[in-house]
Amino acid sequence: MRSPLYVTLAAAALFSCSTTAVEAPAGPSIRGLIITMDYEEAVRLSAERVASSPSRTNLHEQKLATIAWLLDQGRKLTFADKDMEALLTFEQALVLEPTSVGALTWIGKTRGKMANSSFELAMELHANEDYSGALEFYAEALSMNPSHDGALRGSELAKKQSAYRTGLAKDYYVDGVRALSDYWLEQARSRFGYTRKYIPEHERALNRQGKVTGMLADQRVVLGDDYMASGLFAAARNEYRLAQILDPSGDEVAEKLRSASLEAKAGEMLLDAEMFVFKGDFEEALASLDEGQEMTVYQKEKFEKVRSEVDGEQLRLIYERALTLEHDYLYQGALEVYDELLTRVDYYEDSRARRETLASYIKNAGRLYEEAGSSSDAEEELSLLRQIEIFWPEYLDIQDRIMSLEKASD
Repeated sequence: MRSPLYVTLAAAALFSCSTTAVEAPAGPSIRGLIITMDYEEAVRLSAERVASSPSRTNLHEQKLATIAWLLDQGRKLTFADKDMEALLTFEQALVLEPTSVGALTWIGKTRGKMANSSFELAMELHANEDYSGALEFYAEALSMNPSHDGALRGSELAKKQSAYRTGLAKDYYVDGVRALSDYWLEQARSRFGYTRKYIPEHERALNRQGKVTGMLADQRVVLGDDYMASGLFAAARNEYRLAQILDPSGDEVAEKLRSASLEAKAGEMLLDAEMFVFKGDFEEALASLDEGQEMTVYQKEKFEKVRSEVDGEQLRLIYERALTLEHDYLYQGALEVYDELLTRVDYYEDSRARRETLASYIKNAGRLYEEAGSSSDAEEELSLLRQIEIFWPEYLDIQDRIMSLEKASD
């Protein structure tokens, strides 16, 4: 069986040969079939009509039917998590109609979904210190959504951690630590320990061992301070912990360890909040932000930024819900959702203008419909109904009434 897209392309070839206008064919309305979501029948019937009469009207209706069918197929694919196939399907619809709001909207949603899926995989690999694998999935997320904040931040952090792990971090703290020769200090400490094992009262060995231990502890503190300044709080916590093991008497190290531990925990809460945002669980996201923000001193701006992202994402989802209803000609529902949005903020994108436009559509449709119902002139009634059709083709029963009046006029 030939696909609806094949039929559309074949019809386009016929259109290049003939554009003769003909009367609207009898039978079901293509728009009506699309409204009732009988896309297969809409494509089949429109193809038959094009084959018998490739007029502009028939070709236009076939294009509408095929775009609706492609969007339906794409939605089914993305709901089945076959996102790449869905994206290709939506892009086919966009080829037929480059300004299709439905195709553009679903392409954006699908790319966003794919970006979030790659980001979640990257975070899991990142948490397991597989920086190479994490960077690969961060790159995939950014290829779908170049402005993905989480992927941008995660990618930068993974690059820094990977660079440090492979010895590429060349800042002055690490250079200073290498100058101290970590291996020599450990070896010296071990040798002084062996000396005291055999001569416990050896004062010089005891003093030198204490000095070397202090140097090693200081080295860990320097690394910890560097990590704190770089925002790598979990790494700083580990260095302070090692410093405390080497020199348990240091009160300053204990305070640094406490601070780093709180910041590391706050960082985990921040990542949890970001994950909840991506999943659309805003209540959990805000709870994580509230808990983590009480712990942190150094990351308050990051918490505020994610908090604003939560607000922005909530507004975006409400706006998209209103747009979907509007594009589906459910104007009253869309109007109510725009009202919900505008109770939160005074302005968001073009929501206020859209809300006013829909209010005028609803008002004018009701007025024109009432005038058409009270008109005794069939031609005037048809004219009034067609005025409604221009801005609200699915209003009440106007399609049936228009069809009936057109048949009567024939």
